[in-house]
Amino acid sequence: MKDLCKYLKVSLLLMVCTLFLGAGIKAEAATLPKVEGLKQISAGQQSLTMKWDAVVGNDIGYKLQICADNRFVSGVKEQIERYNTEEYIAELSSGKTYYVRIAAYYKSDETALGPWTEPIQVVTKPGSNKNANLCQTASGATSISMKWNRNQEANA
Repeated sequence: MKDLCKYLKVSLLLMVCTLFLGAGIKAEAATLPKVEGLKQISAGQQSLTMKWDAVVGNDIGYKLQICADNRFVSGVKEQIERYNTEEYIAELSSGKTYYVRIAAYYKSDETALGPWTEPIQVVTKPGSNKNANLCQTASGATSISMKWNRNQEANA
């Protein structure tokens, strides 16, 4: 009987230790690779279309950020693409430079984000310059000189 009580006490102590020690161990999810091949494939006056290479996996989505600041400190616009490797970004300013980066995430856990790509520089089309006031200022036998107003929407 004493042996049985001793055996039960030791078994119980081992189970309690196993439970407490095991509770602190977390299983780490597989890390997501960095998305590759991010590029601009078209530009409108107030929009861009971006494309990238797919990350292998069944549960993968993409989080895309666009910002006028290449450090992504403020004014960051974020878009989520859950299925495709191409994204249309609208409501931008014409003739402006932006920076875009992308990261993969698990659709089942959007907080498990992979590493961001290095930002790439993209540009929207400048608006039309109706007030260009294009005029000839001089001419020669084989040349002409022209003058016009700067497009205020284009980057300086």
